[in-house]
Amino acid sequence: MRKTKCCAVALAVILLLSSGTAYALTGLGFGLRVGTLSLDDPNTDEKIDGMTLIGGHLKIGTLPIIDLDASAEYAQKKYDFSIPGVQVVEADVTFRIVSLYGSAKYNISPPLSPIKPYVGAGLGMHFVSSSVSITGVPYEIPLDTDYSETQTGAHALGGLLVSLPLFPFEFFAEGRYGVIFAEGGSTKSTSLYAGVTFKLP
Repeated sequence: MRKTKCCAVALAVILLLSSGTAYALTGLGFGLRVGTLSLDDPNTDEKIDGMTLIGGHLKIGTLPIIDLDASAEYAQKKYDFSIPGVQVVEADVTFRIVSLYGSAKYNISPPLSPIKPYVGAGLGMHFVSSSVSITGVPYEIPLDTDYSETQTGAHALGGLLVSLPLFPFEFFAEGRYGVIFAEGGSTKSTSLYAGVTFKLP
């Protein structure tokens, strides 16, 4: 009788733990994304629109209505910039940004729906660099010719996910609004991108 009770208790504990694990972790996936990014260059204060961003992400499904997302993105753009001074000088600027994001996403639709609108928020770390190329200027320019800084930020996002049952891929389109905290003040950024996620079994 005592052995039966011990076995029953052990079985109940195993079932509770396994069901809790299944409820806590509903799926994993990884994928790619591509889109556009707009923000200010903190070195020149120039507004940079339409930067092409590429990146990868890891999706962690923790609850039927909540997903966690870790992503890395890269964007770069070259542009011409006029530097005022004794004379107007034209400079070539190369702006680069590498960003690491962590986001939590709340699915608005029912868990079993193949089309899921969602909203979310998260934090990020940004590695920003801005190189200014100029020759033949007889005076010092008011810019850092080799600017580099690590900044933190926060963001909100919204999107639409299409995930079909028994299909190994899911697709999403997403928009993100962020604030990057810099020494001279915060910088706002906007992103629009789409991607695909391979769902691990």
